[in-house]
Order: sequence, then C-alpha cells, then structure tokens
Amino acid sequence: MRHDVKLKIKLILWKKREHGQELHNRYLLTEAFVVAFGTGLDQNNKRSPYVTHDLHLLDGAKLSAHCREYLGSLAAFDLAAKAFLIQA
Repeated sequence: MRHDVKLKIKLILWKKREHGQELHNRYLLTEAFVVAFGTGLDQNNKRSPYVTHDLHLLDGAKLSAHCREYLGSLAAFDLAAKAFLIQA
C-alpha cells in the first residue's frame, strides 16, 4: 500500500430544483473522468435477482457537460445538504 497517495473525496447531495430538470442518473465526477450510474445508487428493497446496475465511463465532453450541470455557477440542481469532505 502506498502511503504517499492522498485521497480527498467531496460528497455532494443534490435535489431537483422546483420546475427544474429531472434528477435521475447519478454520477461520480472526478478531475479526470465521469462514471454514470444509470439506475441510481439507492437501495433495492424489492430483493429481485434480476435487478442489475451498469456503470458507464463517459468521455471528456460529457465530463465537461456534467461538471457545468452540477458544479458550475449555473448548476441545474439545488444543494440538498452541506457538502461532506473525506480526506485520508
């Protein structure tokens, strides 16, 4: 295990803006890539063995678009809670 690598994760919880864009897909945005979780990250209470989750690695253009959507001054969603920072 490398001890010289620093990890910093900022968790941000968003909510739909009144009369705004639907908040469906969930994304992991990093400085280098974006991963899309098409069915979300919530718990499946149906206990069905047929529920699957596919992850999609998106290209640089999508990274830029989603960063603007979530992190820019014209963000499409409202913050649901204060951001939570994890550092290791």
